[in-house]
Amino acid sequence: MMGKKIAKAIAKISLLFFISAVVALSFSSEGLCREYVFLLDKSYSMNDSDPQKKAIVAIKSMLGFLKEEDKAAVYAFGTDVEELYPLSFVKSQPNFSEINYAGYTNTGEAAKRALAVLKNESDPKRNVVIITDGEIMLPSKEGTLISAQEFAAAMEGFSREKIPVYIFTLPMEKEEDYYSIYSGYAKSIPVTEETLLAKAEEFMQSEVKEPEPKPVSYTEKIKDEWETEKKLLPYVLGAIVLLVLAILSWRKLRDFTNALYSGKLIVRVDEDESKPYVYDLLRHGGERLTLHKILRDLGIFANFEGSEKLVFSPSKSGVYLLNDSNATVTRKGEILLKGETFEVLSNERIHIAFEEREVDLIYKTLKPN
Repeated sequence: MMGKKIAKAIAKISLLFFISAVVALSFSSEGLCREYVFLLDKSYSMNDSDPQKKAIVAIKSMLGFLKEEDKAAVYAFGTDVEELYPLSFVKSQPNFSEINYAGYTNTGEAAKRALAVLKNESDPKRNVVIITDGEIMLPSKEGTLISAQEFAAAMEGFSREKIPVYIFTLPMEKEEDYYSIYSGYAKSIPVTEETLLAKAEEFMQSEVKEPEPKPVSYTEKIKDEWETEKKLLPYVLGAIVLLVLAILSWRKLRDFTNALYSGKLIVRVDEDESKPYVYDLLRHGGERLTLHKILRDLGIFANFEGSEKLVFSPSKSGVYLLNDSNATVTRKGEILLKGETFEVLSNERIHIAFEEREVDLIYKTLKPN
């Protein structure tokens, strides 16, 4: 029955939105996860700066500090950039076994890749961590310049997106301004191979730990609570409205499913004024009945094409009539279109015109509702 389908649909949609609103509320009260992109320099010069590959150990250790709701990605960069772990929840360690320090230092391409990954994420707690020992350098001056420009552009992008960049800088035998390429927006953390692991763990401890609660006055607390409630109020009101709609829809659905017949049908065929047929609906409980069955039960076997698509079911005040046929169904001049349902009350007359035959029905209540 069309009304039943509509009631079910409204109830399901309302409950779905209610659940979504509750989920949104729960998420609004929780802290957002953190997202890290780790960039590991695997250029040839790292053989001198990090012969024991402590940089790999440091990244493994930093990954171990992340919580279940945090995400991370790991890239290694030399002349080219290699993805070791895509941005996702960290359920296992990346495969570092095939990492060999070789090639040039294409930090610009690596930073560009990190920005592209994090730019599509809505979480504001995003970080980039780079471990490197050297300046940007590629086989040609043109390649080096392009990588340097890409690095500068990536730093501007991180600044716009409010994504902090931390660079653990291993020493090399260069001038004191050797790391000037990383100055500016990026935060440099000078380390040696011996101090790298401890510095990395100290960094993650300060980043991942929950912030210490600050003393708040009673007035500030009330103000903060009110501001939070104002933000959540639309969600709460929306959830309440959707819940009410769901309850009303289920009550309407209950009318369809729990009602029992409480009357009879007076049936006339082709405007025959002789004694009409009387069809007792009470004995059918809450069963759905087609006009085809009703006519057959009355001993009327003439062809009423489409009568099996005219369906009766009980309502609290009368009966529902669903028209899925091509017959013309009217009540007091009102036409019941195909696919529609209306309620027939006591003493109301329904006229059904088939291609060659006609049927008139009058519903009569036999007992009080």
